[in-house]
Amino acid sequence: MSSFSLAWYFIDYKVRVDPPRSYRAWTFRLLFHGLQLAPLVRAADAIYYGIASRQPGLSLRVAAQYTQLMLYEDADCAMLRLIELTAQFVSCVFSWLSLAWSLTYYQTALRSSRIEKGNIQTLGIIFFFFWKAGVLASRLLALGILASVVKGFWFVVALGVHWLLASGWLITRGTTFCSPNSRALGELTFDFVLGAVYCFDVVNIREGRSRMWYGSCYLIFGIENSVFASLWWVTHSLINASLPKSVFKNQPSTWNTVLPPYTLLIIVICSFCMGIVMMIVYYITFHPSGKIEVGYEIPF
Repeated sequence: MSSFSLAWYFIDYKVRVDPPRSYRAWTFRLLFHGLQLAPLVRAADAIYYGIASRQPGLSLRVAAQYTQLMLYEDADCAMLRLIELTAQFVSCVFSWLSLAWSLTYYQTALRSSRIEKGNIQTLGIIFFFFWKAGVLASRLLALGILASVVKGFWFVVALGVHWLLASGWLITRGTTFCSPNSRALGELTFDFVLGAVYCFDVVNIREGRSRMWYGSCYLIFGIENSVFASLWWVTHSLINASLPKSVFKNQPSTWNTVLPPYTLLIIVICSFCMGIVMMIVYYITFHPSGKIEVGYEIPF
């Protein structure tokens, strides 16, 4: 983004569109562009030209030139913002896919490190990846919806309760990743860190019927995601005055004028169901252990 902005500055300099600048001005330009603040520089230039065009005593021709420069800078600023938002969107998508792949790679690496365990084949890796991608997409969107409809304090409370419950469950399981003593400080710290991971997805930490454990965890995740996504529907379907102002935000959303309020709820549910279907297909068809016995046991 900053590279494009600097290139435009040099083009304007060559064709003499940009007025002459001092070395100090160029130093500040380069500094702020290095800090990835190119839109801010363009916005500042637009404001400067706008103020300059209204100075008393200017001829109509000079005022028109300043106004035109202001419009040029405003257009460049808008283009930079568009590039920035596109880059942020691409970054979010790659972060989502990277997180899904990290969970997939962890599972494949864990099985590869165990001689007695069969390795996951290529199709199994693909279905495992789509399983994690679907569940993560639903979870991240649900958390984003929750953050957009409730005030920050209540968002922290909701996520904090989930984190504490997950960390407490890990402690009761007696993990020994960092110390033979499950109650050692290092092991407890690890449990709390892993509990933060469990706010987004779950990682199997014990040998046994992992499909049963995954089913129990995803039942909780599915309920939470549905509740969080339903809040968007509720807050955009009811009159704001009927909602407690101490909990919910009262800023109207432009999304409500573009999409029906139940759209995000459908996306959350469908992406979660897609992930669960991929999980079922993985366990039935591509699990390294072969045929999976049908049955259920409470993994707590």
